[in-house]
Amino acid sequence: MRLLYVKLRHAGIVLHHIQRAVAEQRLQRKQIAARAQIGDRERVPEAMGMALLDASFLPEMGHQQAQRTLGHRPVIFDEKERHRGTLDKLKFVQLLKSKGFDAVFLLHRSLTRALICRLAGIPHRIGYYTKKRGFLLTKRIAPVGKDSMHRIDYYLNVIEKAGLRVEDRYLEFFFDEADAKSVDDFLTKKSITKDDLLIAINPGGNWLPKRWPEAHWAVLADKLISELGARVIITGSHIDIPVAQNIAGMMKEKPVIVSGVFNLKQLGALTRRLDLFVTADTGPLHIANAAGAKRIIALFGPTSPEITGPYPLKNAVVLSKDVGCKIPCYVVNCKDNRCMKAITPEDVIGKVKEMISCP
Repeated sequence: MRLLYVKLRHAGIVLHHIQRAVAEQRLQRKQIAARAQIGDRERVPEAMGMALLDASFLPEMGHQQAQRTLGHRPVIFDEKERHRGTLDKLKFVQLLKSKGFDAVFLLHRSLTRALICRLAGIPHRIGYYTKKRGFLLTKRIAPVGKDSMHRIDYYLNVIEKAGLRVEDRYLEFFFDEADAKSVDDFLTKKSITKDDLLIAINPGGNWLPKRWPEAHWAVLADKLISELGARVIITGSHIDIPVAQNIAGMMKEKPVIVSGVFNLKQLGALTRRLDLFVTADTGPLHIANAAGAKRIIALFGPTSPEITGPYPLKNAVVLSKDVGCKIPCYVVNCKDNRCMKAITPEDVIGKVKEMISCP
């Protein structure tokens, strides 16, 4: 059976779970050892499934990296550019039709995506019911409040209601020896050894209200170096380089900036090498948690840890402050950002010292 999974943004946290769930169901049905191993030679057969991603995901990952991480080359839907016009969308429909999918899991509530899958002739179309697109679905899942449960449970609910049994709800992230070696070689060039206390801070975020103030990061990083003798790394993608440079410019001590240096799999390898990772609610938080980072401090402001927090929490601590705002808050143009400002560098350094002292 050829399956298609549609989740257009923030795909990483969803796709690995779906691969695992489908792999386990096939194990039950056919008794074969098919496991979604990413970055290893063992692969889920191509017939197990393919991901449809939005082009906005590619600046973070890239075509080749997406293929390596997912285990196949994803189908890319570029509604803003390549597939913006009606004729272009119809060509995309033909592309999907040529893939011969038997079923599609529509994790996004979009009418357009459901219509595209219907026109592509995919016989089984499974997703949350809405009035506008209900007639396009062959398996209508009763809607639940999107903020009533963790996002992982929200998406896996589609899989479970479709009749598949989900036995593992935790995220996995795989990288290979080459990724770990790239990280080790880079750190060696920076004279960072395995005996050093290595702490990374991740100041970026996909929207501004979730970001901790740059001045706070600078104070924290200085304290980590001067009080704990840590080697501090500033992580991020290439678009976070100006942020990292701003923070470094405000510091008295000297950090190591790796923004734009590592791809996502190498970031996973780096987070496992770290003694501690400090980040806001953003993709690298979940990569670090899935990759097996030793200790994580997650700074939460407008978003809710119960909805988008690290899952599980066994190696992670969430810091947040109640400032009287309704949480979650999705006001992306918030001028105040007091929920993040309320978390002080002293709060974080105190938690760092507590976690570092515990083996």
